[in-house]
Amino acid sequence: ETVSSQVLSPVFFMTTVRHSSAGLTQHRYLVGTALVLISASGLRQLWAFLSREQVTLRRQAKLRRRLRVSILGAGVGGTALAQWLRDMYGSDLELTVLSSEAPGGRVACVEVEGRRYEAGASIISDLNEYMKGFMRRLGLKETCAKGVHLPLGIYDGTDFRFRDADPLQASLRCQFCAKAQDIWQTFRHFGVLNMVRLCTLWRRADAPKVARLYRLLRQGKSFATPEEMCEAFGPSCLALTKQTSSDWLASASGGALSDRVVEELVASGMRANYGGQGCTTLHAFVGLVSIAGGLASRCFAISGGNVQVPQRLLDGAAPDHLELGATARVLRKVQDESLDGFVWEVVDEESAEIFGPFDVVAVAHPLECSDLEIRSLDGERESLSSCARPFRRCVCHFVRGVLRPQYFSRQQIASATGAVAGPPLELLTVEGSSAPFYSICLQLPVDVDGKREARQIVEASLRGEQATFKVMAPERLSDEELDEIFHERHGSAKVVDWSGSCGSYPEYETPQTLRPFVLDNEGSVLYLNAVEQMASAMEMSTIAARNAANLVAKFVDGKRAVGEL
Repeated sequence: ETVSSQVLSPVFFMTTVRHSSAGLTQHRYLVGTALVLISASGLRQLWAFLSREQVTLRRQAKLRRRLRVSILGAGVGGTALAQWLRDMYGSDLELTVLSSEAPGGRVACVEVEGRRYEAGASIISDLNEYMKGFMRRLGLKETCAKGVHLPLGIYDGTDFRFRDADPLQASLRCQFCAKAQDIWQTFRHFGVLNMVRLCTLWRRADAPKVARLYRLLRQGKSFATPEEMCEAFGPSCLALTKQTSSDWLASASGGALSDRVVEELVASGMRANYGGQGCTTLHAFVGLVSIAGGLASRCFAISGGNVQVPQRLLDGAAPDHLELGATARVLRKVQDESLDGFVWEVVDEESAEIFGPFDVVAVAHPLECSDLEIRSLDGERESLSSCARPFRRCVCHFVRGVLRPQYFSRQQIASATGAVAGPPLELLTVEGSSAPFYSICLQLPVDVDGKREARQIVEASLRGEQATFKVMAPERLSDEELDEIFHERHGSAKVVDWSGSCGSYPEYETPQTLRPFVLDNEGSVLYLNAVEQMASAMEMSTIAARNAANLVAKFVDGKRAVGEL
């Protein structure tokens, strides 16, 4: 809804009261109450409107010559940086973008039987100010599936630890009754106080103060290292990267959550979000990001696919040179006689192409998945990936079929009518699960035609009709394994294997090793994906891009001061 429609909606209520049979006193009371509601709602919406993050940056003063920048990578971070640099420098920017893959990186769609589904980064949180800002800027909308509920099940490889009610088995097949039953079961199983603490973790004193970081970046502040950025999030945030999520969540500062909540609800969500890594593996900072993306905020996807954001940002940036399919292997420092200084060349050794020279090179892909090296003036080589931990493999299987109830539960659950409830449509697994997958979830097409079609897909699947599911696993599952999980499976699974040139998520550790955002002494080689060691998410990539834009501005100001730009 627009801000104006939300603010004015109580007016309709007020006009209907006017024509009721209530007396004059009651009428005045209700009108007064409605006015208070209008004022309170209006102020809240006005504040939300005024405080939302702007993603169009101010044009900088004209340069003496063109600023030459190369961005290696065309994912969310690389394309956001490209757009912001074009905002800041306009025609004064000579921009080159090199990418070994299509724009989007790990944000991608896959086609299954004529419909497209999210195959990579699939959710955006209401807390993600930059991603929401780009949606406004690019004219993108949320999918029309708001309010469509998928029953949840938490599975240990043998049986369910917890499961929502089947909406089709609820009293009178009423969605409201099913949701009420889900809420009751959740509170009874996990505890009311635990759920309140879990959903308010972002308000705790030790939690990252995201609004503060947005404000500092808006003011032009830049950070050379993730440690500096952690300090900007809050004085306790660097410490969050040095302890496990399970330890922090069990402590008083983390809400003192029960073992059941941590082991079942929180860890299962983390395993789905970060390729099988749970509370005992992920450090507390990335754990909080995972919770925000699944439990502590409303989440959504973009109608038509999340990949539209990097695609359209790249179009808006209008690179002077766009090289898709190019793989940078070497950053070579060379003498620039015209400037009496040093610049960089980018070398694709496979094709023997040399790109450049460049004043600034921004690496916007994980060095863990790269053979990139820096060569100094005297020929000395430094591999940028030698000290990096590997990325995790995650294999997404898109399967058309029906979940097999017998696979998931030895004890079938029957309703009062005697009908057997099918498996939940969103299946998460606990740490130590013997299941060969991390998660299974019913998929809605990225172009789903409104809430009505979304509900029809969900209800048809609950009735045992074929639907498209995404199975996330550590390795490719055989047809025999998929046939154990599904019956009436139609065709072969469509597989997206996030390994190849790069895995899906960093391999986290505690304490977490953090690499710098600036890889040289001059501030001319930047590394956006260092932010992934803090947390890997689309919004974190855009935060790194905003920081990189500020670092470029700082570099330009230094060169401008000595007359080089």
